Amino acid sequence: MDILRVAILDLLRRKKSEPFSPAEVVQQMYPEDWRHFMEDVLLQMMELYQEGLLEVTEDDHLVTPNAAPNDRMMIRKRRR
Repeated sequence: MDILRVAILDLLRRKKSEPFSPAEVVQQMYPEDWRHFMEDVLLQMMELYQEGLLEVTEDDHLVTPNAAPNDRMMIRKRRR
């Protein structure tokens, strides 16, 4: 399993219902070099969203699962 995938799911579990940015994931893992991992974490975020494991929002609205990821998007627990 990809380390970024695990990190996103772990932070999702710890944050419970609080939304968080994908940057927060890589900042915890790589405090000094986190910017180098933004593209990877954004892609992993969208893969998890497409699998139905979380939701991705922008300006508090769900984005479409095939949207181009950007660093303004937020991750949150999937609402049922």
